[in-house]
Amino acid sequence: MARVELVALQATGPRELDLEPGSVESGTITVQRNGQMITVVFSNVLLTPGVGGLLLASLPTGFHAIRGYPEFHEVYTGAAASPTGIHKVYVAGSSISWGRNDDGTQTRPNAILTGAFCFPTAQPWPT
Repeated sequence: MARVELVALQATGPRELDLEPGSVESGTITVQRNGQMITVVFSNVLLTPGVGGLLLASLPTGFHAIRGYPEFHEVYTGAAASPTGIHKVYVAGSSISWGRNDDGTQTRPNAILTGAFCFPTAQPWPT
């Protein structure tokens, strides 16, 4: 007879991040931890106008990215199924920043950003 072990996967539920003052005009960024994976969700995020990278939020303890893991992730303008623009979001340690447009330019989009991405963490479970 085979023996089966069930392992419960811990999950935090979604947590809304505090956004950096002056970085985002509207929308939310949430994080959720499932086991050792972090999911970040951009919901209707409109950045402040300008050019150049922009710190958006700090990740709480227990949600920091592993250093050296691929740090650029994609969010979209338009529908994710048929995006009108792809934008690079940079995650390093405890910070999430808008980095650049997919074409390499750094003029911040005047459009809503949506999307979700995941990365692993090695941090202890958050409280």
